[in-house]
Parts: sequence; C-alpha cells; structure tokens
Amino acid sequence: MLDRSSAMLRIVRRFWVLAALSLAPAIATSFARFAYALLLPAMRSELDLNYSQAGSLSTANAIGYLVGALLCGRYAPRFGNRRLFSFGIVVTALALAGSGLVDSYGAQLVLRAAAGASSAMIFISGAVLATNLFADRPERASGAIAVYFGGAGAGIVLSGVGIPWLLTSMGDSAWRIAWLGIGGTSVLFGIASIVAAHRIQEPSRAAAAQPWSIGEFRGALASYFLFRAGYIPDKTFVVAWVVGKEEK
Repeated sequence: MLDRSSAMLRIVRRFWVLAALSLAPAIATSFARFAYALLLPAMRSELDLNYSQAGSLSTANAIGYLVGALLCGRYAPRFGNRRLFSFGIVVTALALAGSGLVDSYGAQLVLRAAAGASSAMIFISGAVLATNLFADRPERASGAIAVYFGGAGAGIVLSGVGIPWLLTSMGDSAWRIAWLGIGGTSVLFGIASIVAAHRIQEPSRAAAAQPWSIGEFRGALASYFLFRAGYIPDKTFVVAWVVGKEEK
C-alpha cells in the first residue's frame, strides 16, 4: 500500500513539473509569434510601417526560428537541452520586452529575429525534456508531449483577451505597454519553466546519437512546409485585414 502511494505521489509530482514546463510554449508560440498579429495594426499606425515592412518583421521571426531550430539540433548534444531551454527563455523574454522599447524598424527586425531563434530553442528542447519526464514509463510520453504543446493555449487566451482590451482602452500607443507586459509575463512563466526543466534528467547521449534517415520524413516535412507557408501569413495579417475592413 505504501509503495502504491509513493508511486502515485511521484506521478502527481511529475505532472506538476510538466504543467510548469508547459508554460514555455506560451512564451515561444503565443507571445513570440501570435501576439505580434494582434499588435500589428497599432504598430503600423504608430511606427508608420507599410505592409512590406510589417511582413518582413514576421519573415525575420520565421527565419530566426529556422536558424534556432538548426542550432538546437546541432548543439543540444554538447550543451544539453536544459541549458538551451533556459537560454532560449531568457533571450525570448528580453526580446519581447525590448520590442516595446525601440522605435526603429531595424531594431524591431533584429528583435523579431532573435525572438524567433530563441523560441525555437524553447520549443524543441522543452519537447525533448517533456518526453524524458516519463523515461521509465514510455507509454506516458505521448501524453506528456501533448500537455507540453497544449500549454500554448494559456498564452493565446491571455493575448487574445488582454491585448484587444488594452488597445481599446488606451489606444494604439499602448502597443508598447503590451510588449512590456508580455515580456514581464514571459519572465514569470519562464522562471516556473526553468525550475521545472532542471528537475528533469537529460536524455542519454546514446539515445541522442542514434542515426535517422531524413528520407523517412519526406511526407511529414512537405506537409509541415505547406502548412507553415499558409498559416504564417494568415496569422500575421488576418487581424490587420479585419481592422481595415472595420475602418471602411
């Protein structure tokens, strides 16, 4: 009976760790990418950006994400997933807060690219850690990764409720306050996620070194490429399009 209670307690503790870890995708996805679409109309108005410039900010974020993903795959075995995860959270939080402090298009471009690269490190390294949380219970790994990715929903809800309310209450100039608020929230979420990450063991180097063939993933890669090609422009400009329709 005591052994069964101890086992249940360990499982409950792991799920609390997983819940804290799942706040990281809210930073990497909801705050670093989706929030920009909500703030785009106000930023265009205040910074006098044309659609080409606004789109290039989103492009910089996507390119940064690709670079960060490649770097993560290359350097995770050397530095460890926990270090890359923690580094990604710190850089992303700083880049998001910094977006509310700069005026120039060039500075915004750099910050969007930095946020993209660092958020890739969060997303990928965090997913590896989530699957390794139940290393002794492989049947729970798929559930753990689902909970981890589902954490992005918390950031979507906060952004979707908070940002429109703020802009409606204070006007377009409040986009700076919104970015600072997003950065501050990312710090709080990030602290919880980093603490959780350091309670999870790194995957064994033997497992990380297993070879794999890219040919086996051609279908999945093509599908994801098409998905991203459509969803990134849509999620970036749909809010600005709706606002433009309302103004007419």
